Amino acid sequence: MPKVPGMSSKFREFAANTNPGAALSEMREHRVGYGIVLDQHGSPAMLLTLEDFIRAEKTGVETMLHPRVKLRPTIVMPEQITIGELQEHPAVTLLKHGARGAIIVRENKVMGIVAADRFMKTLGVGSLSGGGRTMPFSIPGSILPGTPRRGFGNVKCQVCGYLNKVRSLDTDHLPKCQNPKPPKHTLKP
Repeated sequence: MPKVPGMSSKFREFAANTNPGAALSEMREHRVGYGIVLDQHGSPAMLLTLEDFIRAEKTGVETMLHPRVKLRPTIVMPEQITIGELQEHPAVTLLKHGARGAIIVRENKVMGIVAADRFMKTLGVGSLSGGGRTMPFSIPGSILPGTPRRGFGNVKCQVCGYLNKVRSLDTDHLPKCQNPKPPKHTLKP
């Protein structure tokens, strides 16, 4: 099967209960800049950089999914999607909210990652602002192989730490947090 344009296999996967210090050591040992944290069910939850793991280790938390760890949103996309569908997918809105990139999956198995800068180069027309700078991107006339599938984004609520699955994120119209435990509240990314 052809590889997704810009996809990399230079990352490490970590279970939800992995200690940030242990993850950091493994990433340094293998000389990778990205780590994927899997949720309690083994599904990809967060795409993080070495910097994210360093920050988490400094907070003294036991796991990366601890509510005190401030994590950026993460995009999860199926391996089989066209470039056009990728460009128009609502989850792409998470890039302007600081997503580190996209986790590419096939049947819930991580196939690779596309870092935010590569993701935008692969994508299309326009620009996104992030970290005080504007990053232009342009769309090639290519298609990722296969049948279209639905993608989504993971956004950790800073109020309760619950991992929300969203199709897009509009900070002017934030949805309710999906945490089934009361009290009900608005998602705070």
